[in-house]
Amino acid sequence: MSCLRAESFRESESQNKELSRSVQELTAVRMQLQSDRDAMEAEIQDSRDTIKDLQSRLDSANSVMNQLKVDLDSRVRERDEEIENLRSVARCVRTSLLTTLVGKV
Repeated sequence: MSCLRAESFRESESQNKELSRSVQELTAVRMQLQSDRDAMEAEIQDSRDTIKDLQSRLDSANSVMNQLKVDLDSRVRERDEEIENLRSVARCVRTSLLTTLVGKV
């Protein structure tokens, strides 16, 4: 009977060692997974911060481009008005010259 107890005790010790080894391995895996999770969370946060920064830069660039477009459109309108005024003046001068020339003939 003591032989059976000794065998049973050795078997229990062996199982206990296996379970302890499994616990250690699982603990190491859990720690690695937690470390990986923390690293991924940090990378995700860095990516979010980068996206916010890039979005802000894009918004700023779009704002500057819109202002440039408004300014350019305004300058084009001013130039068009100047050209139209010059054409009008040229027509008046032409008419005046023709009138003067016709009057001298």
